[in-house]
Amino acid sequence: MVEEEIHDVVGFLQQDAVAKGLILETNFNLPNQAMLGDAVRLRQLITNLVANAIKYTDQGRISVSAHVSHKPGQAVTLNIAVQDSGKKKTQLVLDELFMAYQRADNESIPGFGLGLSICKQVVSELNGDIGATSNQTGNNFWFSFP
Repeated sequence: MVEEEIHDVVGFLQQDAVAKGLILETNFNLPNQAMLGDAVRLRQLITNLVANAIKYTDQGRISVSAHVSHKPGQAVTLNIAVQDSGKKKTQLVLDELFMAYQRADNESIPGFGLGLSICKQVVSELNGDIGATSNQTGNNFWFSFP
């Protein structure tokens, strides 16, 4: 289910990535057994993060990865990350990105700044975590939930 949802989203957004000269790839390390979850919400989260990566990345690649982690005595956790080779974001920008109506550095790109705040709300409803890191080679937006 998870791989299918990611492949569907990547397939849907592939043309946008190619139009910008970007490479959009996937990397999975998931168990063979089916995982239960909210496919609609999962698709919404992945679509938003990948679309943002395409929007804010001018060259290079975007990688969507998925794996599960498990600590003894706890539920299995699904971890999804979208890594891009876009411009490094400052810590101040990262701290505010998940707030409503906040935008990254480039105001010339259309949008209202709601997508990541909606992602944060959805992940919160699923008892998960969401975040972002940035360095000289790009950005990593991730979420996880049981």
